[in-house]
Amino acid sequence: MHHNLLQSLIRFQNQTHVLSTHDPTRIVESIADTTGWPRARLTLTQWSPPFGTVCVVSQIRGGKGGFGTLLKGQARQAGAKATSNFGACRDLQGRRLQHVNQAIEGQLWLEWKRRVEAGTATEEEMAQALLQTDTGIAGWHLQLPAWADVSAKKEQRKWKRAFYQWKKDREAVRQRKEEGKRLQERQVHAYVEAVEQASSQVQSTLERALHEGLREQKRAKMEPDPPSALITLSGDATLAFESNRWRLQSKSNFCTVGVLLQSLPDALYYEIVVLTGGVVQVGWANSAFQPSSESGDGVGDCQNSWGYDGSRQIRLHDEKTAEYGTQPWQANDVVGCLYKAITGTISYFVNGKDLGIAFEVGKGHSLFPVISINPGEIVELRLHKDEMSHNVASSTAIEEVMTQEDTNVEELSDNPDDENFESSLDATTNHNEATQIEKSAKSSLVVEPLNLTDYNSVEDLKELGLDRLKGALMAIGVKCGGTLHERASRLFSLKGLDASDFPKRLLANKKA
Repeated sequence: MHHNLLQSLIRFQNQTHVLSTHDPTRIVESIADTTGWPRARLTLTQWSPPFGTVCVVSQIRGGKGGFGTLLKGQARQAGAKATSNFGACRDLQGRRLQHVNQAIEGQLWLEWKRRVEAGTATEEEMAQALLQTDTGIAGWHLQLPAWADVSAKKEQRKWKRAFYQWKKDREAVRQRKEEGKRLQERQVHAYVEAVEQASSQVQSTLERALHEGLREQKRAKMEPDPPSALITLSGDATLAFESNRWRLQSKSNFCTVGVLLQSLPDALYYEIVVLTGGVVQVGWANSAFQPSSESGDGVGDCQNSWGYDGSRQIRLHDEKTAEYGTQPWQANDVVGCLYKAITGTISYFVNGKDLGIAFEVGKGHSLFPVISINPGEIVELRLHKDEMSHNVASSTAIEEVMTQEDTNVEELSDNPDDENFESSLDATTNHNEATQIEKSAKSSLVVEPLNLTDYNSVEDLKELGLDRLKGALMAIGVKCGGTLHERASRLFSLKGLDASDFPKRLLANKKA
């Protein structure tokens, strides 16, 4: 006898079971016996002979959804507030909802921006469209989750607050722009006023400078040219001339300044004002005087000069000193210097008081005024009779017998105590010692030949001095420069020779 076999294909937990029955009850029992699951936990679903599926039945009705609802209810009872922040949730593609919402908001912003630029919409309408949404949540353009618990009234209030804040911010930006524009206008106005004021000041300054320049030109034409007989014998000094007065300042170790003379009257007198009251040696010297700023030798420090220093109350001659004067001079004291050639005496005065005879040098010596100044000291030299504070009877002011030569000078500040006094002394005359001695000798130079038969040696000729030897050499057409010994030796070597026999190397160059 032939029987038909009934078979079923049952799917359970990702496995397929082949059973020889179509009875649902027996199918469940067979699966329970085979897998060990309790019969009460299994059920046959999707049965369409010969195919079917056996599933495991959960004992808790409702599953996770019911549990979530239970937790949500307990949260409400505990006072928890509902939330409208769903940005951290993800959609089925795994994207966070806040990112999706931002993309939608960006597209809307671009669309409304084009409308605003085209003039078909206003910025206020644009803000309303971006903030007001169908969900009632300001700026949330996605649908709300089914489980969301959102209060429409609350969200409406939030939207209104957000829109009000937007308008407030826009108004603040507008006010800042207007304030910036007003500030810029004020700055431009202030700049224009400053430029106009500066232009007016410049014009006024130029006019004053022009008038002052015209007055200076007029005064320069009316005033005589300053005397220019001052020379720097050693060191470095600044010389400035103003109102018939010289002002001198030492800029080296111990500078010495002299005054060239054209002639020698019976009595010579000049004054200085010691503006700083420091070490200054003032006096007289002959043409053989050779000071040195390097060694600190000034007037009175050698046998050819005679000096007086009131700050130390001493008189100086031939490297010797002696007390002289009653008290040290002070700043702005006036010191007078008198040389009487007719009697051969030198005297000094302080503020008009005669200190007595300081030196007896012998009659007829040709001397010229000399001043030696310590570094930084400033003196005022008065050579003009009208500018002197005290005049000595029967004396001649230096200005009347000075040699006139070209020397660059510049006016000085009116205030001798001005700290800028030094910077205003721009005219500085520097000469080497040999040239200066030659200049100082012009006043007493005698150009006459000597009878060399009266002299038996070079030493005899040296006693005549630099000036006389120079004049004798010039008279016979021979070079006249050099030291005292060189001049005497050159002249003595020509003794007994005719002019035609003089060596060519000794002859002076003829000027065209």
